[in-house]
Amino acid sequence: MLERPRRRVGGIDEFTIQRTARQILKEMQECGWTQGEAELLPKYLESAIKQNSERIRKLKPFAICEITEESP
Repeated sequence: MLERPRRRVGGIDEFTIQRTARQILKEMQECGWTQGEAELLPKYLESAIKQNSERIRKLKPFAICEITEESP
């Protein structure tokens, strides 16, 4: 397990990503997901991220914004 970073490196906080991934896996287990459903999730997320990127390009409201600077 990674130690909690003091700030983002290159715009990425790997600790947060790891922690969130564990939470997602736990939720999937509790909901009784099958392996097929679990394997479909990354494809769905990829599509959702692409749609968000398109909204950003068109300057429409979006839910997730790419981090471009290191945060303190």
